[in-house]
Amino acid sequence: MRGRTKLTSIVAILSVVILVSAVFASGILDVSRISLLGAPGIMEPDSPGGETVFVTPSKVVDGSLRPPSSKVTVAFNISSASDVYTWQIYIKWNQSVLTINKIIQGEFLARSPNLTSSEVLGCVINATNNPNGISMFSDTILGNIGGQSAPPTGRLVSIEFQVVGNGKTVLNITSPNTVLLNSAGTTIDPTKTNGWFNNIPGDTNYSGKVDGTDLSAMGLAWLSSPGKITWNPGCDFDNSGKVDGSDLSYLGLYWLKVYW
Repeated sequence: MRGRTKLTSIVAILSVVILVSAVFASGILDVSRISLLGAPGIMEPDSPGGETVFVTPSKVVDGSLRPPSSKVTVAFNISSASDVYTWQIYIKWNQSVLTINKIIQGEFLARSPNLTSSEVLGCVINATNNPNGISMFSDTILGNIGGQSAPPTGRLVSIEFQVVGNGKTVLNITSPNTVLLNSAGTTIDPTKTNGWFNNIPGDTNYSGKVDGTDLSAMGLAWLSSPGKITWNPGCDFDNSGKVDGSDLSYLGLYWLKVYW
């Protein structure tokens, strides 16, 4: 009964991805760089604590990442989860700023101590719609075995984005389509911690240049946060929810920078 329940759940979750794949453009999966045992140079991502799916680096704020030639890679990781058998992630982003080039399979499930030569890891199924800035991808262990519980933190998948425009975007891990399944087929709803990308730091008014108008805006919004009358989200370059010294540092770093 347990095996049948688990199989039914896994088929259900993966069938959603396969169905969407028939509509979306895919074919951007790269499994050539998978590390089965944690190859040298691959570091475990820092854990934010709790059963969480999170992005590393959590914030990419870099005015040198210019379109159309720049690329940036972020990893989607998991922490403090036990008996992970199948995972699925659904993300949204600003398609005018980034587009997905490649999805690279992570090593978390592949390092399961329960795997044998006859019970192998599946490969990532992905459904990516770059024009609309959405993607859903999933992976599972194959075989009637236990899921992955150790190490407690690991890489599920890496995404290589192409920088196609100037601006900011949240890498939004959405519900309810981001889920985990354990080896019994039970659904787990993890905490989601989004990522953030900004390749125009210092430019508060999207003028294409960092200058005195941006410094003035920073002064007016200084130490503000959402809900305050002086709040200006354009000055919050690192998406921290507060205009502070970190944002002022970005303005100074990119002072007189011309973006376009």
